[in-house]
Amino acid sequence: MKKILLVSLAFIMSAGFTSLVKAQSKYVINFESDAVGKVYSNVAWYATDVTSTVAANATGSTAQGANLLHVTCTNYGAATVFDVTLPAGYTVADITGVSFDLYFNNAYAGDQNFYKGCNYFFKAPGSTLSPSGTTGSVTNIIVNDPLQTWLTKSFVPTITDAAVLALNQFTFALGFSGGDGDFYLDNITFLLPSKCTPPAPSNSVPGVIVTKPGDAWGGANIILGNSASVWPWSTAATDGAVAFTPVQGATYHMTLNITSTGASGYRVRWIKAAGYGAWTTADNNAVGSSATFSTTQVSTTLPALATGVANGETDIYKLDFTMDGSQPADGLVGSIGIFGYQGSSAYTINTIQITDDAGCILVNYDASATTGIKDVNADKSQAYGIAGGIVVNVAASENVAVYTVTGQLVDQAVVVNSKTFAAAKGLYIVKIGAKAVKVAVK
Repeated sequence: MKKILLVSLAFIMSAGFTSLVKAQSKYVINFESDAVGKVYSNVAWYATDVTSTVAANATGSTAQGANLLHVTCTNYGAATVFDVTLPAGYTVADITGVSFDLYFNNAYAGDQNFYKGCNYFFKAPGSTLSPSGTTGSVTNIIVNDPLQTWLTKSFVPTITDAAVLALNQFTFALGFSGGDGDFYLDNITFLLPSKCTPPAPSNSVPGVIVTKPGDAWGGANIILGNSASVWPWSTAATDGAVAFTPVQGATYHMTLNITSTGASGYRVRWIKAAGYGAWTTADNNAVGSSATFSTTQVSTTLPALATGVANGETDIYKLDFTMDGSQPADGLVGSIGIFGYQGSSAYTINTIQITDDAGCILVNYDASATTGIKDVNADKSQAYGIAGGIVVNVAASENVAVYTVTGQLVDQAVVVNSKTFAAAKGLYIVKIGAKAVKVAVK
């Protein structure tokens, strides 16, 4: 694979005329949610020059999807057209590269390497495209490549139209310089820079439940997702606050710093609710053959087990987990639980950090850090506690959620100007828009 490909797994969603995969650092056109036989529009001198039709993958490769785009053409200058909407906050100007998977069924004019270039179009939505009006072309992108073999090709587009560079939604077309051709396309990828602001280290992260000495069980829960419409194992009624909402199919990377005070090992497991013993049925069936992980080995499978830990030893572990959208309810997917080996609670979790493939920090738990949350009892323009409740004042309209300090959702609402939330005596985290504040109710 080319280095320009930054991530490899993401959630299949549909948008416009295409099946699009959205991840943190790329946007991919694939054809997984298209029906076999779907026909895509084309750029061509004549309507009969080219056809672009979704077909089942018969190439024998599992690196591509079950569906591919089958393109046949009889004239040069042909290209397939896609309507693209980038993730919110991105424009064409952010695209740092384009890559695609290509498979030649037969040769262009006897030798597919005779025509070595590809043509591309970046245009405003609804534009009329012509083979003579390309945005650019790339020469020698195909060089002595074999037939009936998947190739991954990439290029950096040159786009000079300022109006197009400012677009979030645009028309894209891709084709090759040859005449007669029969080939498959898949995973047309737009490379994007990551845009994320890492959270400050905190010992109170909503959706991350870390036990304390004397609690009924030891370890941590990292609650992921609270919508049963997205994840079959998750329900908003029981999950409450979430550490972050994962993307189906995406891979996340967890770094765990932990000190044993007697525990000889640790387990990381799939759970379906907060607490100890809430692991999924599939996890429970697989735990006896758990993959092992160590300070020198990254685990890529859950459930996972580390053993041989000495009392007083501090270790750093790395685990990758994939949110497999094909898993059924109670399967090998869910929230994440960290537990002591053989039920031991004799250990301290020092830090938990989770990042996505683009390196964006999503969870940044640090037991030694402050909460990172402003105490706003003195600032009654935002939120403050009263007897039996919390008053929230906003300038206009904001999404507001109230959590316990352990991350459980108490109440949420869209607040216009002011609202009082009922709350018992205690400390709460109040999230007002993107800002979190700590409030005491006496």
